[in-house]
Amino acid sequence: MKKQFLMRVMVCLVFFLSQSALVLASGSQSPGADYRSYGNYNDQAIGFVGYNGNSSDPDSVRKDPAFAGGAWTALTLGNGYSYSQAYGYADAGDLAMGVTAWAKSTPNNNRFTEAYINTGAHNRFTVSADPSSELENGDTAVLNLKVRVDGTLFAAASQYPYPGWAHSEINADLSIRDYGLPVPADERSYTQLASFGASAEIEAYDVYAPYWGYGFSSGGEEYWATESNMQDMDDDSNEWNTHDWDSNGYSHYMDTGWLTIAFEVIVGNLIDVDASLYTYANAENDGEAWARFGNTFAFDVRPETEGVNIVWETLGSPRVPWDTEPDPNAVVPEPGTLSLLVSGLICLAGFSRRSRQE
Repeated sequence: MKKQFLMRVMVCLVFFLSQSALVLASGSQSPGADYRSYGNYNDQAIGFVGYNGNSSDPDSVRKDPAFAGGAWTALTLGNGYSYSQAYGYADAGDLAMGVTAWAKSTPNNNRFTEAYINTGAHNRFTVSADPSSELENGDTAVLNLKVRVDGTLFAAASQYPYPGWAHSEINADLSIRDYGLPVPADERSYTQLASFGASAEIEAYDVYAPYWGYGFSSGGEEYWATESNMQDMDDDSNEWNTHDWDSNGYSHYMDTGWLTIAFEVIVGNLIDVDASLYTYANAENDGEAWARFGNTFAFDVRPETEGVNIVWETLGSPRVPWDTEPDPNAVVPEPGTLSLLVSGLICLAGFSRRSRQE
C-alpha cells in the first residue's frame, strides 16, 4: 500500500509540474477587453490636433455626443479645416465588439485627417465532461463556433479643382487556441483550433486624367475566410471599381452572415479565444469617409458533442440559441435573484470539482 501511495504521489507531482510548465510557456492570457485609438485633424480654433488613447476599459474610449451612427448630427467646418473621431467597445463576457471611425475634410484643407480604433476581447473556457456521460478528460469533443461581422463603409470625394481623397476600411480577426497541446513552442500554428478573418475597404479620389485616362476613381473590396482543425479553409471575396464621379459618395454594406465553424477540442483542456476588431478612415481636401461597425462583431461557441459543458472564465449575459428570438414576455430575474443564482452555480461547481478530486 505504501509503495502504491508513493507512486501516486510521484505521478501527481510529475503531472503538476508538467502542467505548470505548459501554462508558464503558453501564450494564454487573462480574460478581458481593451482598445487603442488615435487620430488627427485640422481644427479651425487651435490648428493641427492629434489625439490617442488606450485602455483596458473599452467603454472609456473617446466619444462625442454629437457623433452618432457614423455621421455628425451638428457640425459646421470652415473651409480649410477638418475633423475626425473614433469610438467603440469590446465585451469579453458577451463576446461582442463594435467600432466606428469617421473623418471629414473641407476643399482647402491639405492636412492629412484620419481616425483609427482597434478593440480586443480575450476570454477562456474549459470543456468539461458531464457526470452523466461516458466522456473523460483527454477525450475529444466537437464544438461549433458561430461568428458574424456586418457594417457599412462610406467614401466621398470631389474632383478638380478641389481634388478629394477618402478611404475607410475594416478588419476583424478571431482565433481559438489550445496552448497546452504538446508541440514545439516555435510552431504556434499547431495550437490553433479554429480561426476567422474578415476585411473590407472602400475609397474615392481624384486622379491625374492625362496620365490615367480618367479623372476619378472609386472602388472597394471585401474578403473573409474560416478554417479549423476539422474544416479546410473556406473563403469569399468581392471587389468593384468605377470611374464615374458621384457627388453623393459611395457606400457599401458588408455582411458575412452567420458562419459556422466546427472544431475539435480535448476535454479538460483550457481553450483561449482572442478576437480583435479594427477600423480606419481618412480624408484630405474635399472628402469624407467613415466605417460604421458599431454593434457588429458577435460570436459564440456551443457544443456539438453530447455530454460536454463549456465553462467560461468570464460570463456575459445569458445566451439563447442562434436561431431563437428573445421572448418579449420572459421574466427578468431581479438583481438579488441573479446574485443567488450565480453563487449557487459557483458552489455547485466547487462541490462537483471536489467530489471528482476525492
